Amino acid sequence: MLSSCGGPSSAGSSPPPTASSSTSATSLACKLPIYYPPTTGDVQGGWVTFPGAQTQQDANAVFRRSGNVLRSTAQPVLSGDGPVFYDRAESRWVPVGKKAVADDGANYAYMDLANAQNTGHQTLHLVVVATAGDRVITLPPLPAFTTWGILEYTGSRIYLDQVGFEGPGAPGLWWLDPATGQVHQVVNDETPVAIQGQAVWFETVNAADAQAITDQRNGTKLPDQLERRDLQTGTTLPWLYRPGSAVQLLGLDNANHPFVAVSKGQSSTDAIELVVVNSPNVASRLYQGTVDDIDGLSVNFTDQHGTWFGGDRGISLYGEGKFRPVSATGARPAGRCA
Repeated sequence: MLSSCGGPSSAGSSPPPTASSSTSATSLACKLPIYYPPTTGDVQGGWVTFPGAQTQQDANAVFRRSGNVLRSTAQPVLSGDGPVFYDRAESRWVPVGKKAVADDGANYAYMDLANAQNTGHQTLHLVVVATAGDRVITLPPLPAFTTWGILEYTGSRIYLDQVGFEGPGAPGLWWLDPATGQVHQVVNDETPVAIQGQAVWFETVNAADAQAITDQRNGTKLPDQLERRDLQTGTTLPWLYRPGSAVQLLGLDNANHPFVAVSKGQSSTDAIELVVVNSPNVASRLYQGTVDDIDGLSVNFTDQHGTWFGGDRGISLYGEGKFRPVSATGARPAGRCA
């Protein structure tokens, strides 16, 4: 993960669009679900209403932390491992991120928090949103210091990866059939960072990069390349290569265009560059700042208006070729604006 930010645009990048003021949000007419950064372990959700960008907390979006589990105060009580997402199909706030919610919104999944203490006994919770019914699915055991993680719940499949206590676990991508509890491996040579449709994304180190940045935490090389693999054909293509820089995939829009942070180091004062990659090695710069801004870019959600980015410094929207602030509220998007 980047702790610093990015250098100048390389060939193939276009100049940054001019950032519009927050008054640009007057063309919006919708309510954006958000959640506030937790300060006590509890999580509070709410809404930003456009036009006007008025903010209001939602009494039905209060989640109390008990140990490592978030539980809703609304009934029936829903449990999860955070953060939160507004499930419009069920009109409920749920205590997991969007990636762990089924496409139809009927249920969501989260890993049992005891998995880290007993890697030989791994379980996943499948929760029915309407009733809070909780079905426990046993997953294959893993080596010590490794647990299963949820990469994405989509297409009636829960895609899984393996997570180490200090970084990625063993390379691979698996999917769980929620109906049968069977786990199937689909990738065995790389560790994915995202999946959308039939495209899997990887952050890798290009062997040709003699100036790859060393991770100050563990001495390994930071990824300098984003790769895309087509699951149907098995073809893997380099999608963005920045020699002498570090790259981090932050999200994908609905057309599977990646948003990528590019950095030159890991200092909090290093520059950061946010780019959207429209085709292999053709990127447009959306934003420049410092690594401190990564918090406000890493939580994002794409809907019919564009892609929303949120953090402690406010909420921004990228759409129609412009990246613009739309609210000064320090919060993260938690679903589509409707």
